[in-house]
Amino acid sequence: MELNAVVSPPSMVTRIAVDIPSELSLAAKNRTIDLLCNNVDDCRGSDCATGSTCIDRVAGFYCACPTGFSGRTCSNTCRQPADIVIVLDVSGSVGEFAENYDNFVRDLILRLHAESRVGFLVFSDRASVQFQVC
Repeated sequence: MELNAVVSPPSMVTRIAVDIPSELSLAAKNRTIDLLCNNVDDCRGSDCATGSTCIDRVAGFYCACPTGFSGRTCSNTCRQPADIVIVLDVSGSVGEFAENYDNFVRDLILRLHAESRVGFLVFSDRASVQFQVC
């Protein structure tokens, strides 16, 4: 949950698409600087519930919830912590549905109790060694 306050989720506002390396130009650099240096305080118009703390991020905000509350605006209650594992199929067979994973997983985790533990298992049609067991 701590990472929510550190990084903004990707969106059309914060995403800078570069198709080829030569496009890493002054325009892409200027867009990045503009996002970071001209960020407005999104907490002014936030819907964070009473008792929560609003944390401004690039092109958005994060509500830090008090104990017993969860969700994007701290309006949900989740009384018990849980241990869950999320399995993500990011193989080519999923196609356009993979784009929906981000929002689903983010929304699910934000609704959990703050002391919940979450594990991820990701599989793909492009195999790579992530770690080796001796």
